[in-house]
Amino acid sequence: MTAPSVMAQLDADRGELTDGLRRLARHVKLAKAGEAILRFEDGQLVIRIGGGEVGVTANGSWPGEARVSGAFVMAVAKHLPSSDPVPLRVEAGRFFVAGTSILC
Repeated sequence: MTAPSVMAQLDADRGELTDGLRRLARHVKLAKAGEAILRFEDGQLVIRIGGGEVGVTANGSWPGEARVSGAFVMAVAKHLPSSDPVPLRVEAGRFFVAGTSILC
């Protein structure tokens, strides 16, 4: 059995990801986070939640965009893995931040 192909995979700078998500958290309440839209452009992972948007330096391939729970993204921000860079990927209909995932 072959493993499913990874549709999108990035390595994001941990410090920038932490800072960016903290900036978003100041403007977006967890209960009203709604949908998060993630895309990759010009060497930046762009995360948009509730009208706020941040860019984080990242490397890899991420065609298109992923739509996931904004509450999930904000919750994961409080417990990012210690690895730097932080691996992010979309595989088999799930969005992964290191070993944690949610349907997208």
